[in-house]
Amino acid sequence: MPYRTGGEERVYVPRVLPVRDPYGGTLGAAVVLNDVTRFRLLDEFKSDLVATASHELKTPLAGLRLAVHLLLEETVGPLTDKQTDLLIDARENTERLVRIVDHLLALARLERGREPLAVRPEDPAALLRAAVERVESALGGRRVAVEADPDTPPVAADADQLGHALDNLLVNAAAYTDPGGAITLAALPAGAGRVELAVRDTGVGIPAEFLPHVFDKFFRVPGQSRGNGTGLGLAIVKEIVTAHGGTVACDSEPGRGTTFRLTLPAAGTTP
Repeated sequence: MPYRTGGEERVYVPRVLPVRDPYGGTLGAAVVLNDVTRFRLLDEFKSDLVATASHELKTPLAGLRLAVHLLLEETVGPLTDKQTDLLIDARENTERLVRIVDHLLALARLERGREPLAVRPEDPAALLRAAVERVESALGGRRVAVEADPDTPPVAADADQLGHALDNLLVNAAAYTDPGGAITLAALPAGAGRVELAVRDTGVGIPAEFLPHVFDKFFRVPGQSRGNGTGLGLAIVKEIVTAHGGTVACDSEPGRGTTFRLTLPAAGTTP
C-alpha cells in the first residue's frame, strides 16, 4: 500500500503477527509494515527498460522483415533451392522476433497501466464467438464449441483488451490440442456479481508441478512446447484480467486437457 511522508511516496507491505503470552496464549496482534519502495522502483525501472529496448528493436526488425520478404519474392534476382530454404528459416525467425517484441511492449504497457480500459457492459457469449472468428485460421482440425448459460449477466469489460486475452488462450489451446480434439469456450454466472469465462481443451495437459508457473513470463512447459510461442501470451492474459479487477486460474491434468478460467466483474458491480 502506498503512503506519502515528507513529500515522498513510500510503498509498504503489511504483515500481521500474533502477540503471545509466555504460555502460548494469544494476547493480540501487531501489524508490521515492510518498506518495499526500493523493489517497486526496481520493478518500474525494469519495465521501462524492457519497453524502451523493445520499441527501439521494432524499426530494425521491420527493415529486416521487409528485406527477407523481398528476397523470397525474387524481386532482386532468382534464388537457388538452398537459398530459398535459408530465407524461409530467416523469415520464420524474424516473425517470431516481431511477436516477442510486440508482446513485450504490450506487457510493459499493461504493467505500467498506461492503457486505460474502455469498460462497458459486454455480452459474454458474443466475446467468445468473436474470439473464435478472429483466430479461425489457427484452429485447423479442432472442434470448437461456444456454450453460454442463459442466466449469465453482461460482463464489465474492454472488448478489445479482453478479446486479446481470449485470443491468446484460444491459440494456446489449439497449439496443445491435436487435430480432431475439442475446444470449448463457456460463459456462466460465478455468483457475487461475477462472470466466469472458460477455455477448455482436450489437449496434452500440464503436469501439476508446472501449474504455479504457467503465467510467468517466458515460461514454457519443459518437453512439450509447441508452435512458435513466446512464453508471454499467458502473462499478458493475467495482466489484462487483473486490470479488469478479475482473476485467472488454470486447471489441468496430463493427457486429459486444460481449462483456463477468467473470473470477471459483472456489469454494474464494483471490481
